[in-house]
Amino acid sequence: MTDKSKDNSKNLTLLTVLVGVLLVAVAAQSVALLGLRKELQNAPSSSQSTPPAVAPDDNKDIGTTMTPSRTLFDRDVFDWDLDDWNPFKEMHTMHDRINQMFGNAYNRFKGSDDFRGLFGTHTFSPSVNIEDKGDRYLVTVDLPGAEESRLDVKLEEQTLTISGTVESEIRDEEKGEILRQERRSGQFRRTVTLPSPVQVDKMTTENKKGILYIEIPKADEKN
Repeated sequence: MTDKSKDNSKNLTLLTVLVGVLLVAVAAQSVALLGLRKELQNAPSSSQSTPPAVAPDDNKDIGTTMTPSRTLFDRDVFDWDLDDWNPFKEMHTMHDRINQMFGNAYNRFKGSDDFRGLFGTHTFSPSVNIEDKGDRYLVTVDLPGAEESRLDVKLEEQTLTISGTVESEIRDEEKGEILRQERRSGQFRRTVTLPSPVQVDKMTTENKKGILYIEIPKADEKN
């Protein structure tokens, strides 16, 4: 037997052992759940505790209905048929619910103005407008707070790429007193394709009052 055949045999043996261990673990868990379910079904009714009476609350509004919030489990842990129970499907469902719960909480937390600074820089997409001026294209980009030294404009054939970082300052004042002052920064990257060939080496840029102007002459038409 060659060394390669020996390695394949060892790998197959190891895989078989791992699959066997997994099947034993799943079977043991199913048996334990089935036994616990039978114990609960056979338990005497007298052992069930009666919920204590709740005194009426005169201050509670009449007609108000409380809707329970969705939790990780939408049903009783033992309220299913073990014969049709698929543990892998159940784990997948729990995984989706966990992602949804934590994802919603993260989005609400990140969207708050009070905590947005904890997440560092954020990305945004500025508006880009292309005008045909006959012999040239005029591209305008709305970038309030952008500094020209932090902008990067590249033109490769007809593909124009604009990227950089924009900073903004927020100040809350009341009666001449500054209550809060913070600076925010955001990164962006936009890529547009011009309708026709242009002269790459004659492109000019100008940043004026939060608007980036890019002029690109068209290429000479060849007869």
